[in-house]
Amino acid sequence: MFKSILVIPDLHCPVMHKDAFKFIKAVAKLYKPDKVVCLGDELDYHCLSFHETEDERPYNESQEFEEGKRYFSNLYDMFDSVDILTSNHGSLLYRRAKACRIPRQFLFTYEQVLDAPKGYKWHDNLILQTNRGEFVQFHHGNIAPKDILRKSQLTGISQVQGHHHNNFEIKYWQDNVTNKMKFGMSCGCLIDDEKYAFLYNKNNIGRPLLGCGVIYDGIPELIPMNLNEEKRWDGCL
Repeated sequence: MFKSILVIPDLHCPVMHKDAFKFIKAVAKLYKPDKVVCLGDELDYHCLSFHETEDERPYNESQEFEEGKRYFSNLYDMFDSVDILTSNHGSLLYRRAKACRIPRQFLFTYEQVLDAPKGYKWHDNLILQTNRGEFVQFHHGNIAPKDILRKSQLTGISQVQGHHHNNFEIKYWQDNVTNKMKFGMSCGCLIDDEKYAFLYNKNNIGRPLLGCGVIYDGIPELIPMNLNEEKRWDGCL
């Protein structure tokens, strides 16, 4: 059972916000997590996308991977262990291999690809128990339905997701059988919306919402990453 769970949403390294890791470190210092969960899309792999890639990209496939891996390794210095959810971007290397009919047995694991420390593990979904005895399920969020409250109601368990960059919310409902309140939490993202990988988003009015999540004593909280006029984190929590 965990008292303080830090939830890190989509980073999309190397196109994360330049203050993302500074922000994560500050939140961890404040909440002192005994469990850290990354909701996936840890690397962007834009060059491996099945969609058209942007001409403005500054990297080739190999360079983008090395830069993404280098940035993501910032977490290795902060946390001895992190549970990471598989995701649509994070799995692009395996999806590309599958498209080329390369068996998964021939490929490195997530842990091997990113030279991850022993305490870093990837999961398709993850269920953790809080110190209140309640269970919470974590997943990337790219499986329907999009609405996190509906997901929680359909599964009968509190849910946490990323993937939907414009969703930064907590919704509650009450289980009429147990009389327990359950929740759904969408944690936004930690991307730099001005980078090449997100040029597609210029056609959308809604902007990505930056921040992360914490479940402390079983209660979900959202921690916004507020930006100043220069679009840098203002340093406030």
